[in-house]
Amino acid sequence: MSQPPPVTSLPQASAANDAAAPAATPDARAPKTEPFSFRRLLEAPVHSLAFGEKSYVAALGTDAWLDRGKGFKKLTQPPKPMADVGIYFGRDNQPRLMGFVRTAGAETSVYYRWRKDEWQSGADEIARLAGVSGPFYGVLGFADPEVVCKRGDQCIIKRRTGWKNVPALPNLPRVVLCDGQAWAFESRELWSLENDRWQKLAGAPAFARIGSVWGASASDVWVVDVERGVVAHFASSTWTEQPSPIDGAHAVWAPSPNEVWIVGESGAARSDGQQWLLATDAPRGAVIVSGSGDNEVWVGGSSGLWRGNRRAP
Repeated sequence: MSQPPPVTSLPQASAANDAAAPAATPDARAPKTEPFSFRRLLEAPVHSLAFGEKSYVAALGTDAWLDRGKGFKKLTQPPKPMADVGIYFGRDNQPRLMGFVRTAGAETSVYYRWRKDEWQSGADEIARLAGVSGPFYGVLGFADPEVVCKRGDQCIIKRRTGWKNVPALPNLPRVVLCDGQAWAFESRELWSLENDRWQKLAGAPAFARIGSVWGASASDVWVVDVERGVVAHFASSTWTEQPSPIDGAHAVWAPSPNEVWIVGESGAARSDGQQWLLATDAPRGAVIVSGSGDNEVWVGGSSGLWRGNRRAP
């Protein structure tokens, strides 16, 4: 996809803005705290975040933003509303928008790529799916596999070694890619992509409404049930559940068994594999969490996009 002619830089957050980050409220379920310093990088709402190569970062809310290592710049206005659209990087290290728009009881597909300083149709990247009616879901990126699905039709599983077509799931799940493993989830259902087929995860708890999933491996999976306010963990062959360490949990990111993040309405908490620790100064109202390195976490939501770093004791 492309970029806008006049690209304006967002001013760097001031110290006052940094200090304005609402702190997480201590909770009896996670009484200990961990010193993190959060700095706001964007003052616009964010619901989707992607990391590219060469330290590129893209963010999406009402507007789309791109950081090529020198701060975020706003791209031209996306062609359609973005509430059910995610932002990704393609293998050319340029942003993509994929998802759907809800209109009058129907869903219209969205697939754009950033090219020549503007958003352009990415139809040539998705073969016959471009001509099939219905909404998109999936996940894109420079890692294998990319997954592009049309509800009621098929999924394209794109690897550097070639493409395969597999049956699509019947509804509109969200898809995440965790260390080469694709996971799909919707409401009470959870699937993994195994041998190029969607397989429902056996023995899972009776979820009420899944809000987020992260699989550090096929035998280490975290699930946030936003309706019941619990966090479920699949380890080896056993599921366990516990109350969420924060109120209004929305999202989970678990790059390793000793680094598990939960964010939501009341802030953020991190598990070191032994206990949950509340991250001091974490912004409230977060809906996404991710990262790109050790001792660093990215949190986004209604108050903008924040980067947190662990403070020295």
